[in-house]
Amino acid sequence: MPVEATKAESYLGAVGNPGQGSHFGRLRRLLPVLAVVSLACPVPSTASPQLTGTETPLTPLAQTKINNGLLTSNFPAVGHFFTNDGTCTATLIGCQTALTAAHCVCPEGSSGATCGTPNPANMLLFFQHSGAFAVSSVAVHPNWQPSVALGRHDFAVLHLASPVSGIQPAPLNLGSKPALGTAATLVGFGTTPTTPAGLKRFGTAVLSSCADPNSLALCYDFLDPVGAPGSDSTACPGDSGGPMFVAGTSAFLLAGVTSGGLGPGFADCTAPVEGVYSDVFTDRSWVLSQAGSDLAQPSCGDLPNAGSELAPFSSAAGALDAGHPTATFTYEVPVGTQTLDVFLNGELGAIDLNLYVKHGTVATPSNFDCKSEVRGLSIQICKIDNPASGTWYLTATRVAGAGAFQLTATSYKSAAAPCIRNGETACVQNDRFAVNVSWNNGNGSGQGHLMSFGGQRAEGPESAFYYFQSATNFEMGVKVLNACIPAFGNKFWVFISGLTDQGWQVTIRDSVTGAVKTYSNPAGHLSTTFADVAAFNCQ
Repeated sequence: MPVEATKAESYLGAVGNPGQGSHFGRLRRLLPVLAVVSLACPVPSTASPQLTGTETPLTPLAQTKINNGLLTSNFPAVGHFFTNDGTCTATLIGCQTALTAAHCVCPEGSSGATCGTPNPANMLLFFQHSGAFAVSSVAVHPNWQPSVALGRHDFAVLHLASPVSGIQPAPLNLGSKPALGTAATLVGFGTTPTTPAGLKRFGTAVLSSCADPNSLALCYDFLDPVGAPGSDSTACPGDSGGPMFVAGTSAFLLAGVTSGGLGPGFADCTAPVEGVYSDVFTDRSWVLSQAGSDLAQPSCGDLPNAGSELAPFSSAAGALDAGHPTATFTYEVPVGTQTLDVFLNGELGAIDLNLYVKHGTVATPSNFDCKSEVRGLSIQICKIDNPASGTWYLTATRVAGAGAFQLTATSYKSAAAPCIRNGETACVQNDRFAVNVSWNNGNGSGQGHLMSFGGQRAEGPESAFYYFQSATNFEMGVKVLNACIPAFGNKFWVFISGLTDQGWQVTIRDSVTGAVKTYSNPAGHLSTTFADVAAFNCQ
């Protein structure tokens, strides 16, 4: 018997209905309105942002196990979606638009034809780098048919009541359906077999054929023996609506949305289980029609993109209980920071937390520059305008329960600041554009550095050359070309060439307009030369 037939019998027999399967589903929980606490502070010391823990042991990010995944505060565009009666995950695809699953917003047993228009009241989308945003309206794919098969048009578009700032929306996969064998990255705020929802995790999987078979879905197998954490993962309840990313030419592309799973391990997210995602490419026309001109934004609002040169962030994770009720961290705020965002998110239903933030001295419930004490929701938010530079103390305190948490601090500078040349930053086109490169691989990550040839800095009027680990090993070059004439579209062009299969991200900032563009290559993917002939306006 062919292998695929055996696989199909195993998965479909486990759920008893070859046409149906099960959604990972919402985690049901009544939700209060989230308050945002903001306090203006004096203005800003130079220091690279660093988050260090004191008082209580921290849980290293690489040890916490989407199941068999790793904790992360990366993927800023991925948010925790609080529905009217539960939680899911959603991805920002425009400055005021997010994509999630239809089954996250529709009544159980419904379809696209019977769901109606979901009531957005009390719906909330939380981002670790920007805060909480109310949902103003919801559109459900009219052809969603869960009774036929998982992953069939399981899409809903969320329109936010106000635009997000400081996050680059995730680009959609519009080129072609990802092929079998493609490596995929899964991200979500869901459960694991042993922990509640509420913390962001990521992991990878490899696309395989669907057991149904279902030509409209993207599938992967999570089988024994399970691989190393982060390298062999599966979605769980609460991850529904969350993204599946695949590598594009210059960035990760949103290829799928979590729909559900099949197999004996579905109920507790253990092997064996087949993960089923709705395919963005298949339903691109509907998504594009709902999102409209809000798609494909290089940045949002008046803040630079979180994770860029002008918006570095740091994060940590820990656990609190009756014996260890407080955790304090220090964070060095750089000179020129216009906004400091500190966000705390914990395990839902397990722990209730407060957040206190203070410049110069330890933050406590009676000594703070900003506090957030929202009850009933394991999320706390402090936004501080014009923060003083130097050491800030960030304190998480337990109010009730016990569980893990994540703490994320982001320093946003003005995007229109002058380019300052140093060992990591090149200034090209008469110092108008600041160019930075970061790298990552299986052994770590870091900043790219400008090369030196014969004692001369490898930077010209329009180009710069970088190394990663070894000063004699050229890894990539970046050029910004002035094409500011009508025949060439009145744009600055960007060319990037990499000679590596390491992961990298190039960030280019226009010091005149504040516009920021990022280009990336995932680790393990051979770099190619590419061009962006409409990168920046000439104004």
